[in-house]
Amino acid sequence: MLPRGHSWPRRSAVGGGDAIFLEHDVADEARWDHVMRVVIERYKKLDVLVNNAGVALAKDVEHTTLEEWRWLMSINLDGVFLGTRYAIQTMKANGSGSIVNLSSIEGLVGDPNLAAYNASKGGVRLLTKSAALHCAKSGYNIRVNSVHPGYIWSQWWRTFSKLKAISRKVASCWTVYTQSVMSENPMTLPTVSCTSHQTRQSSSPERSW
Repeated sequence: MLPRGHSWPRRSAVGGGDAIFLEHDVADEARWDHVMRVVIERYKKLDVLVNNAGVALAKDVEHTTLEEWRWLMSINLDGVFLGTRYAIQTMKANGSGSIVNLSSIEGLVGDPNLAAYNASKGGVRLLTKSAALHCAKSGYNIRVNSVHPGYIWSQWWRTFSKLKAISRKVASCWTVYTQSVMSENPMTLPTVSCTSHQTRQSSSPERSW
């Protein structure tokens, strides 16, 4: 997903490598099939998949509509399910692979104003465990891990922290924390480490950065 009005080159060479950009909708199964076909046609195999797309909704369970619930789940949970499923089906032909699913600290603890988001990220956490055990049992040599980052100092969080959904005290604490600790990309290290062949976990570790 890209911001409106933002365009990326269709092809890019970085460090002597070969990368391509594909427009994608993680909630659309047909798009997953297309992306996997393009990857295999061009690169012959898939080594790593990171399920990173996600959205949030600042509402409690009482005021969340079914339409809002289904919209969020279609991206945060259905998208991860589809990505994990298609990646496993593609990677098992290689005899190896690594899948990293971005959950959240909100997949480990509850928040009164993030009902749908909590549910989706908790679902990612246990889906990851189930997929990891399935791959281990099947002998696919595919690692499946989840990462549980805290809040990241972004435009979304700057806007979200100003909403009445979060008390001024909590927003203030998170603002100080995210500016001082999370200003640089906090997911790079855990995400890359999960893709390393030196990572031998067959099941999903509880990682929270």
